[in-house]
Amino acid sequence: ADLILGNNVFAHAPDTNDFVAGLARLLKPDGRVALEFPYACDLIEHVEFDTIYHEHVFYFTLTALVPLFARHGLEIFDVRRLPIHGGSLRVYARRAAQSPKSEVQGPKSPVQASPSVAALLAEETAKGVASPRYYEDFGNRVRRIRDDLLGLLRELKAAGKSIAAYGASAKGSTLLNFYGLGADTLDFVADRS
Repeated sequence: ADLILGNNVFAHAPDTNDFVAGLARLLKPDGRVALEFPYACDLIEHVEFDTIYHEHVFYFTLTALVPLFARHGLEIFDVRRLPIHGGSLRVYARRAAQSPKSEVQGPKSPVQASPSVAALLAEETAKGVASPRYYEDFGNRVRRIRDDLLGLLRELKAAGKSIAAYGASAKGSTLLNFYGLGADTLDFVADRS
């Protein structure tokens, strides 16, 4: 393939090594890959736990993807941060110049790697994304948000207020299930569709 596009599909792949190996196998020597997916740093920093649901097997940082792609003879040469879905990344990859695992060697692309790759890797390093410490507080922040909302809902119910939810999205289902919200709290749920 000259171009492989994968918007919001990579996070659904249960075997990332197999997925990236498939990209490498299908890509022409001078071909390009463009993948878009939710960005793990945005999810964690904005406490977007409701983005986590069954179909998403992985949430990626650039720090994790660079060696994954390199194992399969590919290099990420550009990256863009996007606001969609609470924060996403779009990475652009090609065959690496010296690719020992690649069966087909293409000439080094005349396109230089974008400074965005080095800049985002440096930003992730400064945040400590390669360390468990970066992730440790995430669960505590999610539980605090849950406790605050449940406290507010209890107060509203005690005051005789009716509570309804609008929208039956995957994010809504994640929130309802994690918070344990049901008919005892919600009087009804509506959705336009």
